[in-house]
Amino acid sequence: MLEIMALKSSTLHAFRMPPFHETIIVMPTKSLDVAKKASEIFLKRTDKNGLFLMVEDDGNLGPIMMYNLIYAKTSSMYFAYIAQTGFPGRYWLDNAISGIEGQHCGLLAFNDGATFGETAIFGLAKREWVNHIYSIFLFHPEYKTHFAATELSVIAFEMGKLAYNPDAVIVDTDVEAHLRPVNTEDETLYKARARKGFDGIIDPFEPESGRFRPVGEAPAAP
Repeated sequence: MLEIMALKSSTLHAFRMPPFHETIIVMPTKSLDVAKKASEIFLKRTDKNGLFLMVEDDGNLGPIMMYNLIYAKTSSMYFAYIAQTGFPGRYWLDNAISGIEGQHCGLLAFNDGATFGETAIFGLAKREWVNHIYSIFLFHPEYKTHFAATELSVIAFEMGKLAYNPDAVIVDTDVEAHLRPVNTEDETLYKARARKGFDGIIDPFEPESGRFRPVGEAPAAP
């Protein structure tokens, strides 16, 4: 079963690497009380072992930096990034691991009911693959709130390493997410990096061409 742990972003600099877990799941939050309620359904709906980290952002780091810091300070075979507004289907993690391994991929896009596998807004990453992309980080560290998961998803797709299992479900329940504008600085950064192939990782492309549809990220904790 999943082991649950609560952290604060202001103390991540002193966070010590826990014992090895097959999977580490990170849920950023502004309220641990809210996160604890959200985490209950995640824990009940999987039979897999792992470490479930609820991280209260009292240091105002933002979700992308928190994901990256924890990724850099931990070791595991898989690393899942989710949000407290996500609602998991039954066996969400079991089906995600089955999908990423069965398709021999490095990143799995959960079925969020919106992007249908095009973008891993909620994702399960395989460290063996991600470590060859950004070294010690999960996402490119210059993004603040948006487009980090879009970039990683595009890279995975182009490499033939983006997996999708419709039975691995995490649906976003934030009904106001579509009303919030994306971070324009992140959007500008994404377009500039796309035109350079994300530092030459893939072939350069023009993001406005429709080849890839930029979308938002896993929502920041409300």
